[in-house]
Amino acid sequence: MVAEIILNSNAKELNRVFDYNIPTNLEERIKVGSRVLVPFGNVKTLEDGFVIGIKENSEYKVKDIANVQEECINNEKIELKDISNSNLSYMLLMLNLTL
Repeated sequence: MVAEIILNSNAKELNRVFDYNIPTNLEERIKVGSRVLVPFGNVKTLEDGFVIGIKENSEYKVKDIANVQEECINNEKIELKDISNSNLSYMLLMLNLTL
């Protein structure tokens, strides 16, 4: 399974959805709304992100999700992505304010 993730960043180049593999040991814990830690680029630190969708596979080479945080957002907040899909930075700001 592959998670569609938005990163918790204000950088414009990160203003899109990224695909990450859901490792077998995390499959039961990850759902839409989960707050996750993922590797990004060549940096050793992990980035904070939110799962906004789950699909069977990806057309890209994907990395594994590193961990799941206990904090989660609900479906009402996830629906904001449909309203504000063209402006993910704004959506991330809104999600952070609601947490």
